[in-house]
Amino acid sequence: MPKILRSLVMACGLVLALPLAAPASAATSVYISVNTPPPALRVYQQPLCPGPGYVWTPGYWAWNGAWYWVPGAWVVAPIGMLWTPGYWGWGGSAYTWHAGYWGPRVGYYGGINYGYGYFGSGYSGGYWRDRHFYYNRSVNHVDVTRVHNVYRRDVHVTVNRVSYNGGHGGTRARPSARDVDYARQHHRSMPHAQQQHVDHAATQQRPRSPAHEASRNNNDSRHSPSHGSGHAPQHRTQAPQRAPQSGHHSQPRSSSHGSAPHHAPTPKPQHRTSSSPQRHQANSPAQRHAAPPKRQDDHRHQQPH
Repeated sequence: MPKILRSLVMACGLVLALPLAAPASAATSVYISVNTPPPALRVYQQPLCPGPGYVWTPGYWAWNGAWYWVPGAWVVAPIGMLWTPGYWGWGGSAYTWHAGYWGPRVGYYGGINYGYGYFGSGYSGGYWRDRHFYYNRSVNHVDVTRVHNVYRRDVHVTVNRVSYNGGHGGTRARPSARDVDYARQHHRSMPHAQQQHVDHAATQQRPRSPAHEASRNNNDSRHSPSHGSGHAPQHRTQAPQRAPQSGHHSQPRSSSHGSAPHHAPTPKPQHRTSSSPQRHQANSPAQRHAAPPKRQDDHRHQQPH
């Protein structure tokens, strides 16, 4: 019995050890705080928009005892509503999660450059008009055969993958008085399908450390979600091309002796008696391409074909 009571006390201690922050809006209630900052935002490609009425919600880091990645997703938006992404912010003693929400405009999200329209302030990916959403093709991956309400407006941004606000190395953006007032208003939280997407990510992905993510992003940093291009960048792997070699012959070399370097033009043969016919240089094209006599004890002067 004492053993069971000790287990219950430890479990309660784990729950109470998670400090809670004041909610940013009436639609949210609980936040988690962590002592270590999240890793850098992942480099990824935005999938194709499924159809009209979807709004992009960017990927972010979540915490369930360790960091795990919640991929971005297209979500059927409430008519006239835009998504304000959540963000991690330094609160003086820990990094606190401020959950995202739906509202008539995009509010403050910590100055985080999530990419694809969410470049730290506001949203440049589209807008509502007459109950229809119009997509900016410069920052969204949209198929015009499926979605006809499109336009193009280029956006110039500074590429970075900082995933939190404040603290050491975080963004320095601060909310305006209008942002603070808007955050206090009533907003809509995630719909059920969007929440299911987050829950699924928590069960499917292994937790990652910041060091692991830094190595992962360095291996694939040619494209960034912060780019203004709306079309998902295509990652193509090409075989390394060998630089052209100088010389007069371009026949492929034999693989049995490795890739020996190309030698300077062969000097004129010296007429002298030798017991090894392989050391004489060929004087005609036919002789050069003829197979030399086999010799097992000396391959030093064979010319690769």
